[in-house]
Amino acid sequence: MEEVNLFWFGLFLEVGFVLLILWLVRPASETGDRLWAKMTQLKKDYHWRQQELQQQKTQLGQECTRLRQELQKQNDQLMQEHLQQQQEWNQREEKLVKDCARLMQERDRLIDERDQLVHEFEHQKAQLTQDCIRLQQELEQQKVQLIEEYIRLQQELQHQQAHLTEEWRQATFRQLQRLLVNYPSAIKIAHARPDLPAKSLATMFTPLENLLKDWGYETIGPIWGKVAYDPQLHQPDSPDIQPGESVYVRFIGYRQGKTVLCPAKVSRILPGLKTGLKK
Repeated sequence: MEEVNLFWFGLFLEVGFVLLILWLVRPASETGDRLWAKMTQLKKDYHWRQQELQQQKTQLGQECTRLRQELQKQNDQLMQEHLQQQQEWNQREEKLVKDCARLMQERDRLIDERDQLVHEFEHQKAQLTQDCIRLQQELEQQKVQLIEEYIRLQQELQHQQAHLTEEWRQATFRQLQRLLVNYPSAIKIAHARPDLPAKSLATMFTPLENLLKDWGYETIGPIWGKVAYDPQLHQPDSPDIQPGESVYVRFIGYRQGKTVLCPAKVSRILPGLKTGLKK
């Protein structure tokens, strides 16, 4: 803008200087008139150009003012946005600082709790180790005591077993004493007198029958009696004997309640006694 004003100012000085020279010379010819007319026209053009430049200057000033206002407005808006963002960032920073402080406190609390738990764990571990050692010692002592008790009980059991066996032998001997005392004499008499009837010797076996009753033993099948074959109670002398078939009891068996101690031996016939059985 200043360069344009200087240009027109220099042009105005040149035109003025030329007009001054012409006025001093004042030619009387037509050439001078034409020059004067041209100078006049140039002066008018100069004024017109000056007015036009003034208008442009005014417009440029207004435009500059408008642009300056817009820039100021944009600058204010940017400053406001910057302040708002700065405020938001400050708020976020404060929040982050608070969160960081809270997290640091939480971390310190967790570290304290961890240290406390580690201390308690070590204490409990040491205590459990001591309890384990103590229990092992107690178990070893109990084990030794149990072994000693087992050995003592085993010895007592063996002693009681021997004592019970001896008592059982003595009780059995008392019950069979008569049979055992008379049995050798009966054998001697049987050899000396073969014609002596067996009926007279039957009373000698009464103690044996009483002993079987005391023990709860029952005979299976009458001797030489005829019964129906039962595989649970009888032992056949032939494998082809069928259950329910009629057989003879050759040797009696014994049982105690439902338990069969020895089955009775049975056969379809009684060898050597056919005639007596038919009678």
